[in-house]
Amino acid sequence: NSLSSKTALMGHSMGGGASFLAAENNSTIHCLVNFAAAETTPSAIDAAANVTVPVLLFSGINDCVTPPDEHQDLMYANLNATSCKTQINIMGASHCKFANSNFSCNLGETFCSSQDITREEQHLATFDFLNLWLAYTLKNNSSSLTTFNDSLQVSPRVTSNQSCNLSFTNVSGSIDKEDLTLFPNPMTSQLQLTVSNESIGGNLIIYDLLGQVLFQK
Repeated sequence: NSLSSKTALMGHSMGGGASFLAAENNSTIHCLVNFAAAETTPSAIDAAANVTVPVLLFSGINDCVTPPDEHQDLMYANLNATSCKTQINIMGASHCKFANSNFSCNLGETFCSSQDITREEQHLATFDFLNLWLAYTLKNNSSSLTTFNDSLQVSPRVTSNQSCNLSFTNVSGSIDKEDLTLFPNPMTSQLQLTVSNESIGGNLIIYDLLGQVLFQK
């Protein structure tokens, strides 16, 4: 057995906020995940601007401890999407049920909780997406990313936000890379894409970081 060289940072609640602080300007990690992240001191919201690895945020629609509009929504908005950022809002999910049962956390929700899904249902919804996303970011399993994005579109259990820079890492095929130039890289819209020396013939297909076709000619 061997350990992968890729590293993910993860945290829940205040630990989720701390994960932004740990990921800020950190070149040794490959992705960041957190669950119902809470604002911290120093500010996790401010630190998000200096996080450039792929990020997956989970939020609970019924979270009354760290309401998404006061915490995770602001973190997501401030993230520097150099690669890709995704926020998944689980319907009926509360703050504490992202974790195992904990007396102190449960007590904190006593005075503000609403009708929630069960802890088991919340865990199932979370891991259905989390496992696929980690399979892609840590194991380079592109089919897992396709399933992840398809599920975001059709699952009745969640709503989501997603923003990814459109970028490419290499050009492959039967021609020399020096004969074809694509720029700028990265780009924020496919309308910016310029392809030089299109007269060499053949088919050109460019995929973005989500595995979706960005450009085809």
